[in-house]
Amino acid sequence: MFEVGNLLLFNPFIFKNGMPPKRKFFVVLGIIEDEIVLASLPTSKDKVPTKYDGLLGCINDDEQRFNVFKFRAGVPVTDKGYRFTKDTFIYGEQLDTYPISEFLKQKITDGIEICELGRISDDVFDNLQKCLKNSAKVKRKYKRYL
Repeated sequence: MFEVGNLLLFNPFIFKNGMPPKRKFFVVLGIIEDEIVLASLPTSKDKVPTKYDGLLGCINDDEQRFNVFKFRAGVPVTDKGYRFTKDTFIYGEQLDTYPISEFLKQKITDGIEICELGRISDDVFDNLQKCLKNSAKVKRKYKRYL
């Protein structure tokens, strides 16, 4: 389930920072240790500067310190044919690490549902990894796991 390239859906996701739990996508970007993953929580919140309107995939501007990977709504992204219903974004500065054991404990004790939506297609995932690796917005300590 927590394999690199997998797109998961948590219902609900319990945030580390105490924000109220909600339904959330989860992309496994790398494995840091046996039980810790580097991941992103994609969002439909569009914070892309207007000068990049209409662009898809990697949008990186190190001068402006901006990095995002944009998925188009309705376009299949996984080997199981999953499509986001809205344009969806992975922002370079929002990568984080998560212990798998916490998710499994939450699944058992809190009844959290974790759905496997499939593996992101190889070409899209490769482009996503390159986009994040080459960005000044991604922390150096995370780049080696991409």
